[in-house]
Amino acid sequence: CAFPWRGRHVRLESWRATHDHANHLAKAIIGAEEAYDAVPWFWSDQYDMTLQIAGLNAGFDNTVVRPGSHQGGQSVWYFAGETFLAVDAINDPRAYMFGKKILEMGRTVTPRQALVALSTEACKRVYEKDGGPVLGLSTEAAMAFCSRIRDESDESGPGLLPGGM
Repeated sequence: CAFPWRGRHVRLESWRATHDHANHLAKAIIGAEEAYDAVPWFWSDQYDMTLQIAGLNAGFDNTVVRPGSHQGGQSVWYFAGETFLAVDAINDPRAYMFGKKILEMGRTVTPRQALVALSTEACKRVYEKDGGPVLGLSTEAAMAFCSRIRDESDESGPGLLPGGM
């Protein structure tokens, strides 16, 4: 249950964490010396709702709530100051996948970036580091991925929360 996350060990009970720990332990027994560096994630299907979580929201002091790309969907993005901690997505797999990839790459988004539509260009900037693509993605592949996860608005568009927050 002791899951290493951001410099501390947390209790994390999920089948994926158990599976990944077992694989890591087996590799360590036969001599592999790689660090365990996984992003905690969960999902649950409850009737007509799917909840997906990436990261851990412990210590958050700010949230951004975004409408989802599917009917009835939404996501909650958790921050400690300007540091992105986690995303909870209900019927919003695009927000979940984007948040999970950001955490896996050790990158961050600001609350403002989470609030805007995660446009293709904003997404592309997350996938590039030091002027070149990360994770072996070509610019074209990053743009294609980002195009699939973007919402209708762009960064210059209105806020996405009710009341124009």
